[in-house]
Amino acid sequence: MPYVIGPRRVRKLAIALFGAALLAGVVPVAADAACASSATSNAFAEYNDNASYALVQGGNFESGAPGWSLSGVNVGPC
Repeated sequence: MPYVIGPRRVRKLAIALFGAALLAGVVPVAADAACASSATSNAFAEYNDNASYALVQGGNFESGAPGWSLSGVNVGPC
């Protein structure tokens, strides 16, 4: 007796594929909306890394590091 795929299995498979396709389309849009856009640069292009990078807020330490504190530290000669 040959293996026959019944209508219920076809329907479940179609629903699962449709749900996966819908989810694959919605997730990137939601991720883009959650992240604030900032200027990007190819900071490491000289090292053959052509990816685009962006600083996170407070990621440069030049204007301090909001949310971070350091106390009780003694910096002396090594």
